[in-house]
Amino acid sequence: MKRILNYLFLFAMIAMASCSDSDNAVTKVEFAKAVNVMLADAPIDVTLKLSSSATSNIAIPFTVSGTAEEGVEYSISSTSFSFAQGNSTSTVTLTPLNNFTADKEVVLTLSTLPAGYERGATASTVVTIESKELIIYSFATEKATLLDKYKVTINLTGQNSGTSFTATDEMKLPFTFTSESSAVAGVDFEVEGGVTEFTIEKGMNSASVIISSLDGELGDEKSFTMKIDNEAASSRFLQGNNAAIEVAVKGIMKLSSLLGRWEFVEIPELEELLMWVEDMDDDSDLVPYNNFGFFLDFVEEDGVFSIVPGDVPGDLSAFLRNSVIDYSAPFNTILNSTILSDYCTEEPFMWTMEDIQLTYFGLSKVNRAFSMTDVAEGASTIAMRIKEDGNLEIHLRDYDMPPFMENWWGDRFDSDMFGFCYIFQRVDY
Repeated sequence: MKRILNYLFLFAMIAMASCSDSDNAVTKVEFAKAVNVMLADAPIDVTLKLSSSATSNIAIPFTVSGTAEEGVEYSISSTSFSFAQGNSTSTVTLTPLNNFTADKEVVLTLSTLPAGYERGATASTVVTIESKELIIYSFATEKATLLDKYKVTINLTGQNSGTSFTATDEMKLPFTFTSESSAVAGVDFEVEGGVTEFTIEKGMNSASVIISSLDGELGDEKSFTMKIDNEAASSRFLQGNNAAIEVAVKGIMKLSSLLGRWEFVEIPELEELLMWVEDMDDDSDLVPYNNFGFFLDFVEEDGVFSIVPGDVPGDLSAFLRNSVIDYSAPFNTILNSTILSDYCTEEPFMWTMEDIQLTYFGLSKVNRAFSMTDVAEGASTIAMRIKEDGNLEIHLRDYDMPPFMENWWGDRFDSDMFGFCYIFQRVDY
């Protein structure tokens, strides 16, 4: 019995000693890293760790020092690390602001610790701040025309990295419209999605927004100027060559606006076209450019629109027929064209060296042989636009191998060489 009591006493002493050791145990507190690097545009989490889980909710404070200025070059989410009971790690977040100067850093140092906690080996950590490169923005073009939809694009280049610049994190660049604009947002046009800023995704150096025209009439042309809102934008951004874009709002071409008579005027850059034809040993006299006096009527009956060739013959008489006309998807567009919407494109017209915006239409009947002697009637596609002077451009987009320019004809319809552009002016009946 005495031996049993001795064992019980021994166990009790061991247990008391264990409890005493546990009660007196100290939890080490230290930073997970001695050095952290904050990228130019990306926040960083700094981690503090405990050698054992917190037995209750605690906050461990720290001091902030270093060469970087808080609230100017960076912000910090808290001045203490918060540990929930049972947790052994906690973080605070540092976010870059106007960190344009190189070689700046932030130092976090543990301050007064709660009872039962002591500093570990890494009681301080240094956060080096990568400096932001100044960024130059430029609209992709200085002027544009809005028919149905138009994609406005902003391009970014680095002051040091040039065109190889890419965003290291998502960036926002707010835009606005000048007060001198005659077109009004929400009345004459709208920004799809109601967005008010360009969003440059991580890894990218450009961004776009889609502008849609509202129900304007052809001839009632207005315009607006879009620019970057420099007051709202970060001071990191600098103006480039195209600091703004002026957009003429014409709206989608309405067939009702074309009703009436149009007479042929010319083919742009005809002499150069004929020279190219002759360079391939083709007969330039066969090119269908003789259309003086030729006219077209656009007519409407019961909501159906038609294009009617006039009585005066021309080379276009070999192609056009009395035909129903309606909107069509773009077809045989010029190489490197941009599809703007269901019916509209922006295309690089090589004969005048300009980007033009076209609306596509389907014709129910033409002579696809494009010949005065051979006939192969079928449907076709044309593209049209109204020029600044009010004249109408008609671009051909679809017919079979014709009896001219045989040496130019390849394995497909070439819109640069065979998509002839015919200019018409409105005349009285």
